Amino acid sequence: MLRGGDGFGPWSVWCSRSWGFELLGVKAVRAFDAVVVIVSLSARQEARASRLVGAYLAETDPPRGAALAVLNATNRILGNFFATR
Repeated sequence: MLRGGDGFGPWSVWCSRSWGFELLGVKAVRAFDAVVVIVSLSARQEARASRLVGAYLAETDPPRGAALAVLNATNRILGNFFATR
């Protein structure tokens, strides 16, 4: 079972009040003879919010696939954040 808060604990260490992520949903779907985990997140930066989507092929381990899909969704926004620090 996947819960909305799974995996977000460590991020709260570096997220300030002006930054935040919220997991909106997780869905495992069968497409093209494979299991794909798709996640939807809301990212809050300063005064604006944006939606992020990530996906990962998760044939044998859907919880791991969900975690990697979250990382795929946040990769660009976190990369830009750390590059400008």
